[in-house]
Amino acid sequence: MATIGTFIKRGDDLHGAIRTLTLDVDLVMRPAAKTRADGPDFLIYAAGTAKGPNGIDTQLGAGWKRTCDQNCLHIDVELDDPAFPGPLSATLVEDQVAPSGERFRMVWARA
Repeated sequence: MATIGTFIKRGDDLHGAIRTLTLDVDLVMRPAAKTRADGPDFLIYAAGTAKGPNGIDTQLGAGWKRTCDQNCLHIDVELDDPAFPGPLSATLVEDQVAPSGERFRMVWARA
């Protein structure tokens, strides 16, 4: 798996960026108002775009909290945009050197 981004917790949000050969975008993950049990825990926005409805950042995806067998937190994310050839799936995993739940790495592997 390749690390394509890093995120840090600021309040209830996760702030970070994805850096690849074709993507260089700052993102913010904000808690979602869950309307269904299987609904996303986070909505993911391109930070600083403010081009969406009512001047809010453009939404690019969503994230779902998961707990691994060793009781570690990870977040499965799916990003999509009309410019992408298809959805991008990745996982945020806790950074082992930071306090629990404070810093994450976004990892990706081709399916």
